[in-house]
Amino acid sequence: MPYVAPTQPLIAGNLLLHHLVGSPADDIVSRAGHELWLPIYTANLTVLVRKLCDNFYHYGRNNGWIWGAFNANRTGGDPTSVGFPLISNSLFTQTNCGGFNAALRQIASKVLGVGDDLLDGSNCADRFMTRPGTVGIDAAWSGNVRTIDDDFDHFACYGFTNHSWSRIVGTGLMYDASTNTLDFNQKTDLMWATVKKWGNGELMELDQVHNPVVIPGRPPYIKARIGYLKANLAMIDLHGRLNRAFVTGLPEFNDPASYWPASIVVSAYDLSSDLRRANGVY
Repeated sequence: MPYVAPTQPLIAGNLLLHHLVGSPADDIVSRAGHELWLPIYTANLTVLVRKLCDNFYHYGRNNGWIWGAFNANRTGGDPTSVGFPLISNSLFTQTNCGGFNAALRQIASKVLGVGDDLLDGSNCADRFMTRPGTVGIDAAWSGNVRTIDDDFDHFACYGFTNHSWSRIVGTGLMYDASTNTLDFNQKTDLMWATVKKWGNGELMELDQVHNPVVIPGRPPYIKARIGYLKANLAMIDLHGRLNRAFVTGLPEFNDPASYWPASIVVSAYDLSSDLRRANGVY
């Protein structure tokens, strides 16, 4: 179906039809000064999707949406309902990346008349870290990856084992509502680096680096779960850059709901020889 620019009467009718009047979806499409029926935003599908993402992200950041580790918005086992509770009822505030992006497509389809033949979902199963400086839709969570020198708030990096987003069919253009990353062309545009098991797998080594970041020390660079380090304090040096006192002061989770285990990225040579040996790496 070709793109048809949504009008204010169409949007109003669809909000009424789907019982969305006064809902988060209504607030998102009717954001003051950014209404999605304005001609400046309906000129073509790319412009409309970009602005929908911006409005969606703005609403989530300012209304307490929570980036959980699971999708809490699938109801009745119906895949077409994924994300719908988030945008239909302000009492639903939590989902994951797939839920956020599905909720955005729910608005596109049910309210704007942009179906999945024009805007569909995409995903990857990579274990990766986002580019530092990423700002998620959850305003209370600044990320779960840090370095020795940069704390979570300053580094602003997220570690995931998979991720989802939306794409405009046939254009190569992709949109991630959970990070408000717009007009990207490949999944690696979202990534700092993928990681792989290092040694026996308790620690992860940076594998494919897509957007280089300067980390103090020499490679290889290791992503270490802080909970693992704290559980093995006896194997951590008393002195040095990654020392027991420093590790003791780190949180095992950096999100208020404690869904996402926190990690630190360091040079392998900041790890003690005992810790390296325990992981089968000498």
